Amino acid sequence: MPSRAGPSGETLAAAATLAAIQLTQGRTNEQAAVLAAFFTTLGDAIALIAAQRAALEGD
Repeated sequence: MPSRAGPSGETLAAAATLAAIQLTQGRTNEQAAVLAAFFTTLGDAIALIAAQRAALEGD
């Protein structure tokens, strides 16, 4: 069951796997690689924003 903090890690991993399968169906290996690079960059940017916010808030 989801808690106040959100879904479990296992649920998030399963959701990410299902999303990856759906996003790459019918795409070439090259297209899948571009998608992977995009989402890696997106994740890194989100992590950077979160870290900077925490630093500025003194967390």
